[in-house]
Amino acid sequence: MKTLLIALSSAALLAGCASHHETSMGASGSGDSAAVGVAGVTKAGETTGQLTEGDAKFARTAMGSGMAEVRMGQLIMECAQSSALRDFGQRIVKDHTKANQELIRLAASKGVPAPSTADEKHEKMLTELSKLKGAEFDKTAIHHAVTDHQEAIELFQNASQTLQNNELKAFAQRTLPTLKEHLQLAKGLQGGTTTSSEPNTSTEQK
Repeated sequence: MKTLLIALSSAALLAGCASHHETSMGASGSGDSAAVGVAGVTKAGETTGQLTEGDAKFARTAMGSGMAEVRMGQLIMECAQSSALRDFGQRIVKDHTKANQELIRLAASKGVPAPSTADEKHEKMLTELSKLKGAEFDKTAIHHAVTDHQEAIELFQNASQTLQNNELKAFAQRTLPTLKEHLQLAKGLQGGTTTSSEPNTSTEQK
């Protein structure tokens, strides 16, 4: 039931854009557009003591942020005018879905369930973005892609150095290069530079 409610919420966002695409890409590339690997996971709650509060906070923040990135990527795929931006959206969905699923499994094993939705800030951003169309949508989506990835990089850089749990720390370290590559791609789009959204084979992708 929770997955259905999340999917309906995502569908409402997609319906707000000017695109006439009828197929919504989900976590695996088709179907459920908002599950992003959280099916069957309950809402965020108290930890069981397996993680420090700082480590648990990182896990909850990163899971919520990752969910928002996937949903933004789906909106971009549906609504962007620019083909390069749509390719970027597809890349975002692919990479963040994979990272989210890994983090959700890891956090659950430590007693930290995934949140059912992104945080209030990201939910507001997604709602506002879904109301835009055309060039205004593209410009705003690129802006959010840049700022969101800058914030994510700061979060993951700090986590990769300060987390107490070795598994979470290793996850942050593995994911950081991909976030940096996403930021580089977003900045290229922001500057009007057409860049490939294919993974850089010299960079380990997550």
